[in-house]
Amino acid sequence: MIRLFKVYGLMSKVYGLSMVYGLWSMVSLHPLIGHAELFPFTTNSGAMTGSNGSGVITAPPVEPPKYAYTTSDGAITLTKYLAEDGVVTIPATIDGLPVTAIGAGAFLNCTRLSRVTIGNNVVSISSNAFANCSGLFNVTIGDSVLSIGDWAFHSCSSLTSLTIGKNVASIGEVAFAHCKSLTRVVIPDSVRHLGIGAFSTCSGLTSVTIGSGVTHISHWAFNHCTGLTRVTIPDSVTSVGYKAFLDCTSLSSVSIGSGVKTIGNFAFSGCASLTSVTYNGAIPKLGMLVFYNARQPLANATALANGWRES
Repeated sequence: MIRLFKVYGLMSKVYGLSMVYGLWSMVSLHPLIGHAELFPFTTNSGAMTGSNGSGVITAPPVEPPKYAYTTSDGAITLTKYLAEDGVVTIPATIDGLPVTAIGAGAFLNCTRLSRVTIGNNVVSISSNAFANCSGLFNVTIGDSVLSIGDWAFHSCSSLTSLTIGKNVASIGEVAFAHCKSLTRVVIPDSVRHLGIGAFSTCSGLTSVTIGSGVTHISHWAFNHCTGLTRVTIPDSVTSVGYKAFLDCTSLSSVSIGSGVKTIGNFAFSGCASLTSVTYNGAIPKLGMLVFYNARQPLANATALANGWRES
């Protein structure tokens, strides 16, 4: 009897809990009864469908991120390009923070990249940022950019169109070297520093305008630019570096600004087509074999007629 009583008591408790749960469910769902618009979903073999049978309810697709980046002092540096789009415009902001830098190697070896616009907020382009982007043919660098790092666009072999923003102050070493399809370059007046080999071996380059802010043309800056035909060095330049225009075999005319004080060794050596050299200032100090293997005797005769001396 005692054992039966215990069993009966346990069943009563269970039954009582079931009643309570049932009443709670009815009270909780009562506002939804007869109001399908408040709960417009039914289950169909385990799948959630609309009450009108319109189909399976799916969440909107989430677009994968295009960039990896770091944040410092409320600004973003892009560190890696994660997408495969051919045309890219660097965003002005990400998650409300300004994108101020493109980090080292961020787009390195992105061979599918074809066109890049670097616009608002970006201040610096770091080393190797776009190096070896062999399909890249058009680059626009906006006016917010102040510096272009070493090797930044090195070996972008398809690059034909380059616009450098009017506030860029520094172009790094070999920044555009081996961009063999590049035909025209305008270096804005804002540029003060032109790095070693900045445009070295741009074999397709036929025209270059050197801005009035440049004070030194660095070593190898334009060497092996075999398509270059004429060069005007502005009065702001005080020195032309070692082998700056070495083996520019199509170069026929050079005008040297009045501010040039020194011209380095072999600066125009191997310029076999050079027939006209005009110097517009006082006698500079010349390094060794500045015009070695230029077309003889006209190039050397013109230089000596202006008082030049090789040492």
